[in-house]
Parts: sequence; C-alpha cells; structure tokens
Amino acid sequence: MLFGINTHAHDYQRAKANLGYEYAECSGYYTYGAIAAKENGKEDLANQSQKNADQALKMALALQSAEIVQANVELAEKSQGEILKKEGFSRLILKYADNCKTALEDPDARIKYWQDKE
Repeated sequence: MLFGINTHAHDYQRAKANLGYEYAECSGYYTYGAIAAKENGKEDLANQSQKNADQALKMALALQSAEIVQANVELAEKSQGEILKKEGFSRLILKYADNCKTALEDPDARIKYWQDKE
C-alpha cells in the first residue's frame, strides 16, 4: 500500500511538471498568435491571444517555480520560433491549438491526461 501511494504521488508530481511545461508552451503559442494577429490588423484577436498567453503563464506559475517556468517558456518559444520559420504559423496551430484550448478551459482533463500517460 505504501508503494502505491508513493507511485501515485510521483505520478501526480510528474503530471504537474508536464502540465506546467504545457502551459509554458501555450504561453509561447498564444504570444506568437497575438503577434501574428496584430501584424494582420486583427486587434481583437491579438488582445484575446495575449490574454490567453497571460493566463497560461499564470497557470504555469501556479504549478512550478518562477525559475522553472521562465526556462520552460524560453525553451518553448525557441522551439516554436524554429517551427514558425521552417513551417509557418499553421504548423503551430496544428501542434498546439487543441491542447492549449483544453489546458486553459479544463485543467483537470489535462492533468488527468498527463497522469494517464506513461
């Protein structure tokens, strides 16, 4: 029984770390979206995307230290910047839109996803 509790606690901590990184990715994704929308004259979309980026960052900070979140955001934005240069914004949408939407709207579903994922 004790081992089951420790395993469960470890799984939950791992799930929190993964979700924290996912929120960092979402912050970067929505930030790039805000920039793209603003460049295309879509101020309302830019503002909503920036709000989503801010919310994702806030949620990441609720799960992890500021130092870890900062490092994760830097890694995510670097990776996303490379995708953007090589494949365009549509690739970012395909990769991040659905998961980021779910992460912001239903964090419990995403933590369960990360707990169930091996």
